[in-house]
Amino acid sequence: MNTYRTAILSAVLSLAAAAPSYAATTARGTVSNIGFELIDLDLNDGITPSLNFNVTGGYYFEDPYTELKLADQRSGYNDTQRQNETMSEPYQRSASYAPSASTALNASASVTGRLFGGLVMQAQASSAGGEAEATSLATSGHVHFILSPNTAVRITADLYATATRAPGLIDGGSYADVHFLIFQDVPESSGYSRPDEHLAATYMPDESTTSLFQATHVDYVLNNRSSASITNMLTFNAMASAHTLATSPVPEPATYGMLLAGLGVLAATARRRRR
Repeated sequence: MNTYRTAILSAVLSLAAAAPSYAATTARGTVSNIGFELIDLDLNDGITPSLNFNVTGGYYFEDPYTELKLADQRSGYNDTQRQNETMSEPYQRSASYAPSASTALNASASVTGRLFGGLVMQAQASSAGGEAEATSLATSGHVHFILSPNTAVRITADLYATATRAPGLIDGGSYADVHFLIFQDVPESSGYSRPDEHLAATYMPDESTTSLFQATHVDYVLNNRSSASITNMLTFNAMASAHTLATSPVPEPATYGMLLAGLGVLAATARRRRR
């Protein structure tokens, strides 16, 4: 009988001391399917509608960059990688940190395609660990373009934000945040006021929802009804952040099995004694 009691005691102690579970929280933000459609507002002015991004030779992206952040409070690790981008070529940036089997941080940012050729901007982050956070940001910076007189341009894009929250998470979470801003008639030498259009897709799961998403479709018409060309601007970015603290202990199946088996033996023994 002592053997059974020892087995049960061992199982209970294992259950109490079970290491926390580190199911990962994740987040992803995406900007895709950017499109431009020109509309002639005056068919008799002899002007061919045009949209010119060749402001300074090549697509004009002002200060595009990526920023990846990883932080682990337990080990004191804190790393931020910021890199200026050109947006003229696809890129893939990534950072990771895995000091132990129970902690893993990952952040990445990427751009594929070109502005007029299937451009996709994406930021991803995942965090699994005690007190850890991973964040990724990709931004186009300011994209200037000149619109011809008596011309409208229809700008379209798809914004997508998704995030997951680890079940049983004591604290922490994740979110994805995607923005698309359009500024009309903003000469490059001036400061930038509030955008004429600001669309976003943002998602943060709550305690009752472990995973979901939000999608937003951009469909905006910018008009130039003047007799002169005007300079306009758009900017778009994607951000993903994943943060975790320890979740509730999740024992191994073998620990449960040992505990249940021991309890069964004790119950059977008690019944025999009563007889």
